[in-house]
Amino acid sequence: MAIVADKIRCRCGTMMEEQMKNISWSESGGNKYVIRNVPFLCCHKSGCSDEYTASSVQMNVSILADEMRKGMLPSVVEYEERF
Repeated sequence: MAIVADKIRCRCGTMMEEQMKNISWSESGGNKYVIRNVPFLCCHKSGCSDEYTASSVQMNVSILADEMRKGMLPSVVEYEERF
């Protein structure tokens, strides 16, 4: 992937588009968590399924997940910038 003027091209050369998705997981103790509307980029060219998540988004998801596990946030939250 190449970064060009704040835009990211897929390996196939198509510009990637921003979308949102929910990230959910369950832990062995039965606790279930959901972070809603996490931004990511994806390619919509037929036959291509590349996705890209910025490192800052990955770090924010990790921070939110830690706070959810510690009980500082509810088990279902909207994505927000923490970092």
